[in-house]
Formats: sequence, C-alpha cells, structure tokens
Amino acid sequence: MNKAEKNIAMMSLYYQYVTDLDMIQDDTALYNKAKELLGKECAKDCKSVPKSAHARMTALSDAVTKYLTHEYTEGETEKMFDAISGATLSASGMARSVGHAIEQSIHDKKTGNDIKSVEIVTPTFKKFFANQKDPLRLDELKIKRTKKDGTTEEIGVNEFEAKGVEMYEEESKHKITNGMIMKDYDQAITVIIKDTKSARSDKFDIIVNENYDEKLGCWYAVQG
Repeated sequence: MNKAEKNIAMMSLYYQYVTDLDMIQDDTALYNKAKELLGKECAKDCKSVPKSAHARMTALSDAVTKYLTHEYTEGETEKMFDAISGATLSASGMARSVGHAIEQSIHDKKTGNDIKSVEIVTPTFKKFFANQKDPLRLDELKIKRTKKDGTTEEIGVNEFEAKGVEMYEEESKHKITNGMIMKDYDQAITVIIKDTKSARSDKFDIIVNENYDEKLGCWYAVQG
C-alpha cells in the first residue's frame, strides 16, 4: 500500500470509529466499545465525555486520533490529522473534512501536486458588499498559495486568471469576476476561490443589496 492509499484508509477508519462511538449515548457502553476499538489506554479518554455536541465530538476525535497516530503512523499520518484539526467537529463537518482530505490525497497522487493550501489573506473578514448596478469591487482580494516545502506566494485578484485561479458562485457555479455587475443577484452569495492545479480552495461572501452605496461604502435608506 502506497502513502496516498494508506492516508485514505486511515481517514476512513478515523471517520468510522468516531461516528460509531458518537452513536452510543450510554457512558458505560461507550467506554466498553472504545476499549474494543481503541484499547484500554485510549479508551480512558472516552470515560464521562461531555454532553454538548461539539465538546463530545472533540473528545472522541482526540481519543481516536491518539490511537491511530500511536498504532499506525510513521510521522505522516499525524500531519494528515493536523490538516483537518481546524474543522468543526460535528458529524457533517467531519464527514466533509474527511471526504475533502481523501479527494485531495487522490488528486495529489495523480497530478504530483506540490501545493498544500490556498487561503484568503485580505480582507481578513472574507466579506464584500455590492449593489446590483455598480461594478463589483474586489481589488482588495488577495490569496496566499503555500507549497508543501513551506514556500508561499501571494496573488492579487487581477492575477488570478494568469496564475490558474478561478472564482465561482458556490451554488450555481457561475463565474465571478472583479468589476462585474451583480444584476442577477439580490442576496448574499458564497464565492469559491479555487487553484485549478492543486484543487485547493477558500471561500468568501458577497452581500448584495440594492441599498448599498458603493461610493459611500455603506447602506442607505430611501425616505418616502
């Protein structure tokens, strides 16, 4: 089994173990199942887990991660878990994280990709405002592309196309460009920024409202 296949199998096992444990609400039954899956040492972390959904999922995730990194890793799997540790630990959030990690692993294996991540640098709050008649202003938008060797490159919105970066509306997949008129939109939309070579991405929101004054940079109300 090569490294990519091992990573995929490890992430699948991680997801299976955490979701299996999360389905058990009785504390004693949970501890016994954890001993069966993870052994006595790691199962100790599953004793009296918190009741809140987020804290519970975090505790179970930590126990499973501890078991897998101790039992199967040679250094690389721990880094893989670190890559998804920032995700919201809910059943749906974890499923998306695992699925995304698997897709990226397969993609990297096929393409020899050396890009580790793509993230928005500015604006830090990842939000723009627009109306339906003035050009969309995304001049402040800048991303950072980080390679697996740690080197980085910052790319401004007007360089996206030349650098192989695309933007599209998450739901419709329609292309979004700096300076376009948002006449077909009347509400907030989420925009995906995707590096086409690496398949890494980030996202931001555009709040579209007819009462937004682009020159003033604020909302206004028409008084009748």
